Amino acid sequence: SDKDIIIKGNDGGSTITAATFDMSNAGELILPGGINFPDTQVASGDGNTLDDYEEGTFTPTITFSSSTGSITYNTQYGRYTKIGNMVTVWCTVYPSGGISSGSSGTLRMSVPFTCINDTDMHNHGVGSLIYDRLSNSADHFMIQPFIVKNTAYVQIAQMQDDTSGGKSELGQSNMVDNTYIHFSLSYGV
Repeated sequence: SDKDIIIKGNDGGSTITAATFDMSNAGELILPGGINFPDTQVASGDGNTLDDYEEGTFTPTITFSSSTGSITYNTQYGRYTKIGNMVTVWCTVYPSGGISSGSSGTLRMSVPFTCINDTDMHNHGVGSLIYDRLSNSADHFMIQPFIVKNTAYVQIAQMQDDTSGGKSELGQSNMVDNTYIHFSLSYGV
């Protein structure tokens, strides 16, 4: 029979099992209480050490690269999971009515962490998106969210359906009344 390694302790007079190494499953570590990382990351110089884990919510906002007028929302909701140097976000923005005429430029939606500033790459994360009432050019076949290095906002690119490789970012003019955007994206920090 296998002999598990069990670490027990005492908490206020109650015996607890803090950890079990299950020998019938190649020494699998079982932690009934989970792993608790410190609130402030203690960075490790060893690339093989998991030194950060965080889950949370945030309130995404829409801004534009040139100017942002008044925006009211039906829904603003974001969730994220940060594991080491990677963040995955899930986000919904649903402005009520249209975007005010005081807005212009490229559409930007905020995320909770700044993207890594790696000089060898331009876009550090791409994701998937669903939308409703977002106007795009007829000759563009794919719309995709992306994040650029050293920024804390997501933009939406529309890719051309030809060999020219044309790409443009959506802006205020693409937002119509009650535009709904939901995206997920993973990126390095």
